[in-house]
Amino acid sequence: MRLGQVVPNFLAETTAGRFQFYDWLGDSWCLLFSHPADFTPVCTSELSRLAESHSEFWKRGVKLLALSCDRLRSHHAWIEDLRRFCRNAPCEFPYPIISDETRELAVLLDMIDEDQKDNPEMAMTVRSVYVIGPDRKVKLTMQYPNSTGRSVDEMLRVIDSLQLTSRLKVVATPSDWEPGRQVMVLPHVKQEDLTALFPGGVDTIECPSGQTYIRTTSDIWREPWRTRAPPARPMETFHPTLAAQSMDESTSLNEVIKFIDDVARLPNLRQMPLGDLMELTSSLVTETTYTTSTSERLQAMTKFLRALTP
Repeated sequence: MRLGQVVPNFLAETTAGRFQFYDWLGDSWCLLFSHPADFTPVCTSELSRLAESHSEFWKRGVKLLALSCDRLRSHHAWIEDLRRFCRNAPCEFPYPIISDETRELAVLLDMIDEDQKDNPEMAMTVRSVYVIGPDRKVKLTMQYPNSTGRSVDEMLRVIDSLQLTSRLKVVATPSDWEPGRQVMVLPHVKQEDLTALFPGGVDTIECPSGQTYIRTTSDIWREPWRTRAPPARPMETFHPTLAAQSMDESTSLNEVIKFIDDVARLPNLRQMPLGDLMELTSSLVTETTYTTSTSERLQAMTKFLRALTP
């Protein structure tokens, strides 16, 4: 799979049941990743680390989807080991693992080592990573050999960059960039447009060549750049009374608190599986991200969290 290529729809047999990829993806981002085999040490370290970090991906509206050529019953048995290996094990494993026994999907997605693709008895998936956008196109690819485990922090970092630059078409992120640091203004942006685009200022780095192509700015956390991300999961899927409401900086604190109170009074709140509860919390935070001040949001979220305690 190449950058910009549309990922084809496929039917997946997973630990969370059978589904069509497009139906499961919806309007979300996706981190699709393969591992060589169940019950192996490096794969266990990777998938358990991703399970520990699943809330970080949900906050970004990213769904996790794993794949290997093992049988489905092997995946289910291995999940018990993965949960034991997690430092903060969720009650339910937080993402599905695809069983691709025929290796058809692995070949389709270029996840098989070139030296093994013609030997179905030997072929195992390598450590592939695809970041897929809501438009179903490949935004990023990474492939690691079987001997090298992947960095979850790096996965989150590149997703932050991809989501930022998908909204801000005039910037790119430099080497080792992390959220909160300066970004670089793309060379095609005209000098005369900088003030309108970045009223907070742009720094131009002098180069021996005399060219002014290195321009940096921190002025990216304001309107119109600050766009509201979609909830990790639509609120109404938790309960029909929680249909999405329009909230922005003008929404009063009382309206925010009423909305959070409605969530806190859900009759099945304390009986929810931990995975659903984490998704609900993530969606709730997203729904109220741009309402009122930080301190007021904290007060409102405190009311919600208190509802979770006996």
